[in-house]
Amino acid sequence: MIGRWVAGRIRTLALAALLATLAPAAFAEDAATTIFVTSTGWHTGLVLARADLPAGSIPEAATFPADVRWFEFGWGSAEYYPLHAPGPLDAMRAATGSAAVMHVVGLTIPVERMFPAMEVVPLRLTRAQFIRLVAEIDAAFARDGKPLATSSGPGLYTFSRFYPATGRFTLAHTCNTWVAEALQGAGLAVTSAGVERADDVLRQLRRSSQTGR
Repeated sequence: MIGRWVAGRIRTLALAALLATLAPAAFAEDAATTIFVTSTGWHTGLVLARADLPAGSIPEAATFPADVRWFEFGWGSAEYYPLHAPGPLDAMRAATGSAAVMHVVGLTIPVERMFPAMEVVPLRLTRAQFIRLVAEIDAAFARDGKPLATSSGPGLYTFSRFYPATGRFTLAHTCNTWVAEALQGAGLAVTSAGVERADDVLRQLRRSSQTGR
């Protein structure tokens, strides 16, 4: 388990270094890029602008229509997340441990307009932090050595898709844990330790100096 974690971290750091070489020259070292953390109250996700993605990163994004301007990335249980009307038995199966999926939502309008009931928290990242976050997200797709992950099915909306993801979902490692890990891996003042609920992430962001900068 530790060996796999170390291998995964090495892969993410190597990918971040590669993406840094591919990033547009317009990204000055002190430039800031805004991303968004979304929350439904129980599930959190990450929203990145398509125009900010370094060329060649997250190749699945390139398969979405050209009018898509933002992507929301959400990680979760393959047994529960894709279901439109999950029941108690589905929740129990997910809680005992399941494979993971990545939900990619292609947005043509800002996320706060598309989903007005969601809480949306803006974060200002440095170039280095943003590149590392992109690498964290990219590494979460289970591609089995292929350049592109094959969609595992339609998403929760007509403009979203599910993809196989790395890792396993458990009650102790939820979608919110994954978001905290990604932000922590990007170098933000966030810890994934003890994170299970959406509010465990948002509480840290509200008091973080990164929020709203």
